[in-house]
Amino acid sequence: FWLFRVGMNGDGLAEERQQVYSLGGSIAASRIVARSRVTLGVDGSYREQDFTLRDGTRSVNVLRTYGASALGVRAIDDHWSWGAKANANYSDFLNEDLAARVAPAIEYNYFPWAEATRRQLTFLYSLGVSHYDFQEITIYDRLRQTNVDHQLIVAASARQPWGSVNVTGTGTQFLDEPRFYNLRLSGFVGLRIAKGLEINVGGNAERVRDQIFLARGGLTDEQILVRQRALATGYRVTGFMS
Repeated sequence: FWLFRVGMNGDGLAEERQQVYSLGGSIAASRIVARSRVTLGVDGSYREQDFTLRDGTRSVNVLRTYGASALGVRAIDDHWSWGAKANANYSDFLNEDLAARVAPAIEYNYFPWAEATRRQLTFLYSLGVSHYDFQEITIYDRLRQTNVDHQLIVAASARQPWGSVNVTGTGTQFLDEPRFYNLRLSGFVGLRIAKGLEINVGGNAERVRDQIFLARGGLTDEQILVRQRALATGYRVTGFMS
């Protein structure tokens, strides 16, 4: 009943005055049976940019991201279940030495859990505690903070002979500081047009009101140009097709 996914990627560029390379990888494991579900995952990425400027000085920018997550769910009956989820992350881009969350959760699946590998429509609610250690003092004058938060995830997925579809809506908010919240809608569709031919389309739209990690000192032009740190924003939209 275990399903494992392993992914690796990398690229590089070398010239006289610039060298750029990146590496990334992920490992995920999930086990879904009629009465329980376990999902585990780790991932990481490393990017380095080395430039020689006009005056002969070197500029080296490193961007690292590492993360781990775990979700355990136990069925109460054919539709209701309970469990817990936890995650921990490190991100230069988000000014975070540590961003960790632990939360018990309750979940409802519109379809019986016995059909989980074929189709799901789930509602997952969690109430937890998040802790952050920042690399630099934030615009809210904090190097670390702990918050009580809650999260609702609505997800639909289906696997059919014609392909697969996955749509997820997520809402997160700090209960002790309600002004900080995030709303996100993401989706993916894979269509099997013919044998050996498949089209994949997906994207993400996000309402951003939870950038507690922004550094107080602001960003230099160089950091902005090489995307060394996240910029203040009220929304985020991404998309892809392959």
